[in-house]
Amino acid sequence: FYLSEPRRDQYDSSRGWSTGSLDLRTVHAIADDAGGAPYVVLANQSVSAGAVHEFGFSTYYDSHSPAAPGPVFFYPIPTGGPLYALFLDMNAHFGARADAIKAMDLAGVDTAYYVVDFYWYDARRIIVSAGRVADKQWSVGDKAFVFKYQRK
Repeated sequence: FYLSEPRRDQYDSSRGWSTGSLDLRTVHAIADDAGGAPYVVLANQSVSAGAVHEFGFSTYYDSHSPAAPGPVFFYPIPTGGPLYALFLDMNAHFGARADAIKAMDLAGVDTAYYVVDFYWYDARRIIVSAGRVADKQWSVGDKAFVFKYQRK
């Protein structure tokens, strides 16, 4: 039980991240930017939980991938879904456009958003790299960085 709680002691410092007001502001900023057009988001568990809190399980797309048939929720849920795997790829490839296109292809949409939180390991490198290839970028509270990719 002790190890499941956030710690700050002489041996370890952990934060135990959870969904907060910044995550909620981020999902609303994305929805506002999309203006009703279909989109998918590549984001971490806290942001995705914020989307579920604010919008419920309201938006699904039919998968356009024979390798991953079935419905695709518009935010990644880390239970093994194909969009979450693409989110992990996006992180590993520092916000590569090719991974955003794969997410768009999966859901059959023309817009993808990628959210990078300031506290991630290597966040600065990801932010700089993603900013070079995204079509639009902005921050929410200078702590959540949103990158918009559109099919060209």
